[in-house]
Amino acid sequence: MIGCSTLENWIVKARNQEFETHSTKEINGLSQDKRPQDWTLEERLNVVILSSTMSEEALSEYCREQGIYPHHVKQWKLDIVSSSEMSKADSRSKMKALTQENKALKKS
Repeated sequence: MIGCSTLENWIVKARNQEFETHSTKEINGLSQDKRPQDWTLEERLNVVILSSTMSEEALSEYCREQGIYPHHVKQWKLDIVSSSEMSKADSRSKMKALTQENKALKKS
């Protein structure tokens, strides 16, 4: 329960704009105020690489500092690996199609 005098003081400070504002803390160029979906692919990759050698406890601490959760890092890693696998499969199928097209053109 908050006392009336405290609420009155807060209202006066708010009207006079006397509340302290905390600037965004930058750690390794990443903002604490960023939502996980606002991180760029490069930032996500850097976090995945950096966290790869961390223990669970160290990862949890790092994530708290960055304003994310360990499950975000795990999901980012899965996303990066799966996109890499998809691009490999896609490039193989493109190469196969080009090879077949090349053979067809040589026959003509």
